[in-house]
Amino acid sequence: MWQITDLLRTLQFDERKIQQVLVAPLNLPEDQAKVELSWYMDLCDVIKQEGKTAAGFISITEYLIGELADFHTRLLNEPNDEAYKMIVFNATPAIVAFKEKVATPQPTDVAYAFYALYSKLLMKLRNTEISRQTEESFDEITRMVAYLSKRFGQFERGQFSFTED
Repeated sequence: MWQITDLLRTLQFDERKIQQVLVAPLNLPEDQAKVELSWYMDLCDVIKQEGKTAAGFISITEYLIGELADFHTRLLNEPNDEAYKMIVFNATPAIVAFKEKVATPQPTDVAYAFYALYSKLLMKLRNTEISRQTEESFDEITRMVAYLSKRFGQFERGQFSFTED
């Protein structure tokens, strides 16, 4: 979602540019293309309404990351999930190092993890060289986010529950 928000900013929320750059390359049937364009334009409206046209992330994205941060805390306290504790233990040095490098403060370690992964995506798009050590740090963060996301999905589908529930 962060990438889409940045793309819409780059396209200056211009419907014609959005159609040309984001929708037309999909080669969708006309009715589906209209739905796709409408989705982008609705997102533009949300970005504008929330005053995020220059920077920042819309509230739904922040809310979802907050939900994942709460889930992360619960998972760390889950006695039957030692695997996640070990994954977080391994990712923590990378998250701490990332915190020290970024100027944009984040509310939780989970938010820093997602921000780190988005930063990696931007680095790749800009063809910025990534050192082996930094790549390994990103890998640890990726493992944490992947496990957290998988468990959250299982929880949402009723395939996982906490011992305390």
